[in-house]
This record gives sequence, C-alpha cells and structure tokens, in this order.
Amino acid sequence: MRILRPRTCLVIAAGALSLLAAGAASHAGSSPTGPGPAPGLMPGALAPLLLAEFSARHGGEANASRAARSYMDAARPHGSAPLAARAARLAALGGDYRMAAEASALWLELQPQNEAARRVHALMLVRSGQAENAAAALRDLVRRSDGPPGSGYDAVVEVLGREPDPARRIRVMEALSDAAPESRFALARVLARSGQAGRGRKVLEVLRREVPEEDRYTASYARLLHRGGELEAALRVLAARREKGGESTEVLHTYARLLVAAGRRDEARIGYEALLARSPDDVRARVELGRLLLEMERFSEARPHFEKLRRWPVWRDAAWFFLGEVDEALAEPDQALRAYRRVREGPYYVIARIRAATILADTGRLRQARRHLAATPRHTEADDVRLYRVESDLLFRADRPREAMKVLDTALGVHPGQPDLLYMRAMAAVELDRLDAMEQDLRSIIARDPNHADALNALGYTLADRTDRFEEAHALIARALALEPDNHHIVDSMGWVLYRLGRYAEAAEHLRRSYEMRPHPEVAAHLGEVLWVLGRRREAREIWNSAREATPDDEVLIETMERFGS
Repeated sequence: MRILRPRTCLVIAAGALSLLAAGAASHAGSSPTGPGPAPGLMPGALAPLLLAEFSARHGGEANASRAARSYMDAARPHGSAPLAARAARLAALGGDYRMAAEASALWLELQPQNEAARRVHALMLVRSGQAENAAAALRDLVRRSDGPPGSGYDAVVEVLGREPDPARRIRVMEALSDAAPESRFALARVLARSGQAGRGRKVLEVLRREVPEEDRYTASYARLLHRGGELEAALRVLAARREKGGESTEVLHTYARLLVAAGRRDEARIGYEALLARSPDDVRARVELGRLLLEMERFSEARPHFEKLRRWPVWRDAAWFFLGEVDEALAEPDQALRAYRRVREGPYYVIARIRAATILADTGRLRQARRHLAATPRHTEADDVRLYRVESDLLFRADRPREAMKVLDTALGVHPGQPDLLYMRAMAAVELDRLDAMEQDLRSIIARDPNHADALNALGYTLADRTDRFEEAHALIARALALEPDNHHIVDSMGWVLYRLGRYAEAAEHLRRSYEMRPHPEVAAHLGEVLWVLGRRREAREIWNSAREATPDDEVLIETMERFGS
C-alpha cells in the first residue's frame, strides 16, 4: 500500500488551490460588470481535485485521463481557465485527444485572447482527427496574427510540426491551404517536413515563378534541393538570385551555409563577413563565422567573434565554450580551463565540464579531474553514461586500467547492459589480460546487436592477436568488414588475422590498404612484419622508419622493429 506523505499532500493541495485561485481571479477580472467578489470555492470541489492531482502525478495514461475529467468537472462551474488548461494537458498526456480538444475549447472560451490556448486547441483538434475543425482553428490563428506578413502561417507550421503523424499534418494543411502565396508556402514547408520534399519543391517552383521577388521561397527551394542531394543546383539557384542584387539576409545566410557544406570555406567566410558588415548584430552570422574560422584553424580571427557573443545573454555560455576551444587550440590550457568553467548551463554545459576535466588530467591533476566529473549534474541517462565513460578513459590514459575497470563496474551496476560501457570494460579487461571477461562483455553486446561492427572487430582482433582461435577470429572480422568495408581499423584487423592464418599475400594487401587509408603506427608495424616474412625486408624497413619518424614513441612499432632487428 502506498502511503501519501503529509508534505506531498500539502504540495498537491497547494497546486490545486493555486489553480482555483487563478481561475477565480481571471473570472473576476473578466467580468463585464467590473471586478466584484471572486466566486468562492464550491462545496466539495477540493477533494476530487486533490485525488485527481495525486492520480495524475503517480499513475499512467489512464489515470491522467481520469484526472482530466475531474478538472473539467471543476473548470466549468468555477469558470476557471487554469483548471481547463490543466484538464487539456492531462487529457493530452493520457492520449484522450477529444477530451483535450473539449477542455482547450473551454480554456479558449474563458480566455479568448490567449495565444497558447488557441494553439493548444488547434493541435488537439489535429490529434483527435478533426481535420476540418482543425483547419478552421488554424485559419483563425492566422487571421488573429498581429505580426509581420506570413507570421500567422509560421505559427501554423509550428503547431503542425508538433503532430507526430505526417499524413495527418498534411491532411489538415491541405484543408487549410488556399490560393494565397503564404498559405501555399506553409503547405510546401509542411510537405517537406512530412517526408514529401518532392511535392514541396513543386509548390515552391510555382511560387518562385509567380512571386520572384520573395526571397523566402528561393531560400527554402535551395534548402530542399540540398536535402535532396542536389547541392550544386542549390548553389546555382542562390548565385543567380545574388546576381540580381538586393538579396535578403535569408538568401545570404543560406548561401553561406551551403558553401560550407560544399567545402568552399573561403567563399563562405566572405559571405558571413558581408552579412556582419550589413548587420553587426546578426548573431547567427557571428556564431557561424566563428565556428567556421575554428574549423579553418584561424583561431586568432575566431576569438573576437566569440568575445562579442558574450554580450548576448542567450549566447554567453556558448561563447565561453568556443573561447575555451580557441585557447585549447592555441596551447593555453589554463585559459581554456577558466573559459570552460564559466559555462553554466545549456547544450554546451556537459561537454565543457568534460573538456575541463580532460585538461586537468592532462596537466597532472587527475584527482581533481575526477572530482570535477563527480560534481557534474547528471540530468539524463545519456549524460550519466557519458561521464562514466570519460572518467574511465582518463584512467586508461593514466595507465590505471584496474581503476578504470572499477568505474565501469559501478557504471554497469547503474546501467546494466549498456553497450558503450560494456565495450569500454572489455577493452579494460584486455589491458588486464582478463580475456574471459573481455569475451563475455563483447559477446553480450553482439547477442543484443549482431551488427555491432566495433564489438565484432574487437573480439575478432583480440582472438587473432592473443589466442590461437584464428578461424573463429576470421569469421568475426569478416562479419565486421561486411558491415563497414571502409573502416580502416577493421581492414587492419583482417590483414592481421590473415597473417596469423599464414595467408601472407592477402594480409599484405589488406594492411597496405589500411595504412593508405590512415597511416597509423600500429598498422605500419603489422604491414612491415608481413612484408618481412614475405622476404621484402627493404620495403618493411622503409615502412617502419617512416612511421618511426612520425611517431617515435609508439610501443607496438618499437617492439616490432626490435624483434626483427631493425
């Protein structure tokens, strides 16, 4: 039996009473005869709401739907918009979209100027399959819009974007669409977002002919061409528009972004600089130019853009993160650490904490790095897994595989069967010569996901390198290679197992291919060994010496060269 604690009762009661109070205040304020006395709490109204709220907070979808009905029963006699809004949200949570539409209609009736109520009501009509009524509600949303031209249809696209069923989105938009260009533009966007980009492009083609001066149509058309794999065609469309002059900021933004996608970075840089010359407060252009300069390794030029971004509160955390990246790239670890520590929230928060911990570890402060990771809030399972992985990786790099294994054991106690954690623990087990534990973890991953190429390759390579189970290793690596034929790690593994099987010519072919894909010192060690066995000793020495010049401290390469007297 679940016991309802007194504190929980008070919280729930306060929530229900605040909704009633808000409803009373809004009712009084909207009275045509003036404020007057607020309607009191009707006898017997509070208890059902307490039960409904408790049921909604501690039950599943069915409970949410029942709770919604209780709120509706209270909302009408009290004339309470907050209670109607709560009913709508609970009904939607419970999947009862017809009741949600009914509740949101009451909410809108009680607060006819409430934009949120209007949007929720339209969405609930969409979700309940009432296409015509939904179209009428969205048409009303467009009519009441007091923003710039087209903003009402922007709201329509946003509302329909929250409907998960693409066919339903399109059906409602088609019912709403008419001959007006903005209406057809909204239809094109909904089609494109619903898996029918081809139809969306056709709509835009007609619009571009009819209204050639409207740059939004041209920019959207170019983006759809890019999504369809026609990047060069998209760039030609935008270049042709630019030749006419007077192009909009949206065209310039789209053109610069697609130039980046095409690898034409210098042209993109010039485009972003032109945008900033036109409008120095164009935050989007400044962010994208700063990131582009980072990619181009023009770090000193990137810095001023990120320093200016700190003026905008919404971008402050991102700016500090990017400044940390600049300082890292310029080998200023202490400055980078200070920048990363100033990231307080947002999408860059966790990665900034990870970067800070990595700097601490790399500068000999591993204990402090681990404390830093432990103090990082873990709001999601993904964050938790990621932070465990980072801590274990820092311990690996510090040559402390036993401690890394302990961290991963703890992590898997919290997240049993998590494949990334299992994989990392398997690699720790290899370092500790616990091949049985390694094999158990990798086979556990493969049992859940037979197409996990990394697990297949790791198990196959380890069996080839550390045991005499060569045929079994070959079969595992062959499966991995079929899944990812251009993965240089797997190509190297195939070369190594073929060598262990005595198939030297085939081994040399795979190892050379892997080395050409990525000249890694361990691959050079393997390739040289095979060439040596084939009698091609001069060639083997050339491969080893070249790799040794690039990576003089690689242990596998050094051991191989010493073994063969080179």
